[in-house]
Amino acid sequence: MTITSDLKIKAVEYYLAHDTSLRAAAQKFNIHYLSLFRWVKRYKENGSDNLTEQPGPSRPWNRADRVLESIVVSMKEQKPGISIRRLQNLLELKGIHVSLKGIWGILKRYGLIEISNNRTTISYDVRLFPKTSEIKRSIEFARKLLDENNIQEAARIVNSLPVCPDTEILNRIPDEFLSLRRRVEKFPFLFGAIPFPDYYRKMSQLRNELERNRRYYSAIRIGIEESLTLQCMGKPQAMMSLIQHLEQKTKGEAVFPLRMTLSLLKGLAYASLFRINDVRKCITKFSMKRLTRFPYLYLDLTAFHASIGEIKKAICFAQKGLKSVPGKSRGVLYEYLCYLYSLAGEYSKAMACLKIIERKNNRLVMNNLLVQAQYLLVRGLYEESLNLADRIINEAKKEQIIPQIHSASLIQSAIFSALGEHKKAQRLIKKYIPLLRKYKMQRDIAVR
Repeated sequence: MTITSDLKIKAVEYYLAHDTSLRAAAQKFNIHYLSLFRWVKRYKENGSDNLTEQPGPSRPWNRADRVLESIVVSMKEQKPGISIRRLQNLLELKGIHVSLKGIWGILKRYGLIEISNNRTTISYDVRLFPKTSEIKRSIEFARKLLDENNIQEAARIVNSLPVCPDTEILNRIPDEFLSLRRRVEKFPFLFGAIPFPDYYRKMSQLRNELERNRRYYSAIRIGIEESLTLQCMGKPQAMMSLIQHLEQKTKGEAVFPLRMTLSLLKGLAYASLFRINDVRKCITKFSMKRLTRFPYLYLDLTAFHASIGEIKKAICFAQKGLKSVPGKSRGVLYEYLCYLYSLAGEYSKAMACLKIIERKNNRLVMNNLLVQAQYLLVRGLYEESLNLADRIINEAKKEQIIPQIHSASLIQSAIFSALGEHKKAQRLIKKYIPLLRKYKMQRDIAVR
C-alpha cells in the first residue's frame, strides 16, 4: 500500500478526533502504530504541513528530532571548545536527556566533529566527510534540478543537509542562494582560484558574519584558514592579532586539537617576528603521544618546525603525516616536502615531489616555482633561474605575497653574486628591506 500525505493526515485527524488507542486507529488505516505515533508527533509540532511530502529525498527515520539537533548544533557553535560530556550536562540542565553517543552522532553528522579513517581531526575539508545515503540522494536530486536550471529549489535541498561533502555542486550554486553553513564549506576551495587579497577580504567578511550570528566554532575554522593566508601574505603581526582573537572565542574551553592548532599558528607568527623563545613555548606544553589520535596536526607541526629552521624535524613530521592522512589531503604535505627537500639541498627528492604535486593539481604554484628556480640555480642554469625568479616576483607583487618576493629576490641576488656582479647583488638584497620592515618580518630581515 502506498502511503500518501492525505492518508497520513486522515489517520492523524481520526486518532485525535476519537477516543481510541494508537493501535486501533493504525489498524483501521492498515498502517503500523509506530508510524502513526511519529505522524501525530509531527502534526502537533507544525500541523498538517509537517506531513505533506516535500520534493526531494525524505529524512531518515532514525535521525534525532530536528529541534534537538538544532539545540546541540547551536550550543557547539556558541561554545567551540566544549566537550561532549560538558554539553550533555548543559542539556540536562535544560531538561533534555541525550546519551553521549547521541550527542556525538549529531555533532559528527553536522561536521562539528570530523572522523577520517577512524581518527579525529579538525580539518575542514568537507570532501573527507562520508556521503550517507541521505546525502547521496539529496545531492543527486539537487544536481538534476540544477540541470533544469532550478537553482532555488536545488539550493533548498542542499541547504537542508547536515553537511555537503560535494564541492562540485557547491560551486554550481551562487553564494546568495547558499546558507551560511554551505558558504563556510565552500570557501576553502576558493584558495588559489582568486587573488590572495580578494580571498583574504572575503574570508574576513565571512568570519565576521559568523561571529555576528554567534557561530564561533565555524568562525574559528575560517579564522584558521584566514591566519594561514596572512602568513602567506607575510603579515605576522596581523596573524598574531587574529589568533589571539580566536583564542578568546574559546573562552578557556578548548579540546586538544583546537588548542594545539591555535598554539602552533601562534608559533608561526612568533617565528616570523623573530621571537624564538616564544616559539618554543608554543610547542613544549603539548604531549606528542596524543598525535596518533589527531593525524592532521602533523601538517601544523611540519609548518611549525619549518618556520624555525628545524628542517629535519619538519621532514619527519611531513613523512609521518603522509602515512596517516587520507589521499585527498596529502597534496599540501607533498608541497611542504618539496619545499623542505629543496632547503635541505636534496633537489632530486624535491623534484620527485614536484612531479607528484603536478599530478594532484596543486594550489601553491609559486612555492613550486621557487623550488624549480633553486634547482636551476644549483645546476648552474642561471638565465633560466633568473627568469623564473623574476616571474615569481611579478606574480607575488600582484598577489601581495611578501615571503615569495623575499625568497625569489634572494635567488636573483645569489645568481648575480655567482656571475661576479656583487654590487647588483647587494642592491637587490637591500631593495626589499623596507617592504619587510613594513610588515614586521624580522626573521627575513635578519636573513638579508
